[in-house]
Amino acid sequence: MEAKRLEVVPGIGAPWCVRDAAFDATARTLAVAVDFAAGSRLGHPEGIGEHADHDTAVKRDRHLNVFPYECVLEMRAPV
Repeated sequence: MEAKRLEVVPGIGAPWCVRDAAFDATARTLAVAVDFAAGSRLGHPEGIGEHADHDTAVKRDRHLNVFPYECVLEMRAPV
């Protein structure tokens, strides 16, 4: 599966991008790995402006289904 096409489904935009995707027809799941480019500056809800990333953690969130398949976003997010 071409991962870049999946950026349209959950509405992913810069600096975020789809790094990888895994589809399991038996389990009826779609896992989308979301990441951001090294050196990106990101906003933070507790700080004004955009900031350099120092620490990250992988978070796993349920997204709306994509057709009849359960969709999960796995993202490296700043902490």
